[in-house]
Amino acid sequence: MDASFDESSATKITLSGDSASVSGSGAAAEGSTVTISTAGTYIVSGNLTDGSITVTTSENDKVQIVLNSVKIACSSGPAIDIQSADKCFITLAEGTQNSLSDGSAFTSEDANACIYATCDLTINGSGSLDVSGNYRHGVFSKDDLVVYGGTIRVSAVEDGLNGKDSVKIGAGDISIDSGADGVKSSKSTNPEKGFVYVSGGSLSIDAEDDGIQAKTYLCIAGGSIEIDAADDTLHSDLEGALNGGSTTVRSGDDAFHCETKLEVNDGSFVAEACNEGYEAEQVVVNGGDTNICALDDAMNASAADLSDVSESSDADTSTSAPSGEPGANAAQPDGSIGVPDASSANADSNGQQNTAPQGAGQQDSATSPELPSDDGAQGGQAGEASSDLGQAPDAQGRMERGGQAPGGQGGAPGASDSNCLIQINGGTVALDSQGDGVDSNGNVEITGGTLLVNGPSSDGDGAFDYDGEATISGGTVLVAALWAWRKASRAVRRRLLSYRRAVRLAA
Repeated sequence: MDASFDESSATKITLSGDSASVSGSGAAAEGSTVTISTAGTYIVSGNLTDGSITVTTSENDKVQIVLNSVKIACSSGPAIDIQSADKCFITLAEGTQNSLSDGSAFTSEDANACIYATCDLTINGSGSLDVSGNYRHGVFSKDDLVVYGGTIRVSAVEDGLNGKDSVKIGAGDISIDSGADGVKSSKSTNPEKGFVYVSGGSLSIDAEDDGIQAKTYLCIAGGSIEIDAADDTLHSDLEGALNGGSTTVRSGDDAFHCETKLEVNDGSFVAEACNEGYEAEQVVVNGGDTNICALDDAMNASAADLSDVSESSDADTSTSAPSGEPGANAAQPDGSIGVPDASSANADSNGQQNTAPQGAGQQDSATSPELPSDDGAQGGQAGEASSDLGQAPDAQGRMERGGQAPGGQGGAPGASDSNCLIQINGGTVALDSQGDGVDSNGNVEITGGTLLVNGPSSDGDGAFDYDGEATISGGTVLVAALWAWRKASRAVRRRLLSYRRAVRLAA
């Protein structure tokens, strides 16, 4: 978070076309390659037509590279190649424009990005940075990748921002155009790693695969996010949470997909277009404003598939991301560092805490990590329900048992999965679906909040579908199937339209 530097004591590096010069200690220039070999602050300015900055310090050293109106192109490797260090900070000097680009082929098989780091990497400051990853990724760290400031534009053949241990975004104006995932963390050999945490800033992603992908835990706690993704816009192989911020997505598949548990506590989430909206084994809504328009199910609770949650190799491949070592941490909206409720142990001299979120807690291949809980949140605990929602209405509006709303298939006897749950304890949820509006392969529990569903009544789909039991013990529920919509009086239709319009405006 600290982007300050002492210019008087820093080493100056001046780039000049196909050469460079160094004023101060700790770095040396050889042709168009500048090598930083000791800890310290280095202020870089000028242009390199085909060269790079390489960091080869000891594994206990911290290095700050200040980009002060820099343009670097490298045809055969990373523009900035951090081969060894404890932590590296790339600071964007105030009022400056900087650009980095690599070529389509690397001479080294180890590096894989325009900015490549084997250690913890932080990008901060208030300047601007354009990153063009023509080989594979835009920015890659084998440890933790933190972004806290700056105007950053990334285009990449594969991933835009990739931190193996974690990616944490606390501030900045970030736009990503990626041929694979926009933001990704892939560590699978440590249950406390492989997470993505966004607590602030502005994030715009256009991705040919997932918008944001996490191996263990994906948390949106703040910021303004817009994602257009060919696959899932938000994806976690285990758990995920919406704890704040404003998120708008357009997805070729799921809007927010988690295998084990998705918890919605606060914030605004709008899925303008998707195949399915919220999908997890357990979908728990405690608060926030949700608006989902889906071609298939808007909310779906289905059994977790943990076949992909396995220990991967250390190879840096496009389909299996590599493994790294634990590292730095993230900035929160209140200015502190770390993930909410994380331990403050192991803080280093830079105020960085090498901890992981409780949401990425211990688990084996069949157990998901424990999510952090916010004050006042229900925590996903099922409330005792007193009334049955598991019936389809007859012409007089009475409910008959059948486990579905009009047009739905319902579950076959014995087909219910007790692990599957859709639970709504608070917040406002507005669903418009061409498949099932609410679909649980197990149970549905509504204890509070407001649920509005507009769903179909054909092809085996219904506005409300479940295979176990459905209960209401509180809240407001309004479910309209298309056939009921057509038969409703004009007055009822006007009231429903007005209600839905008010919800959308409020969101």
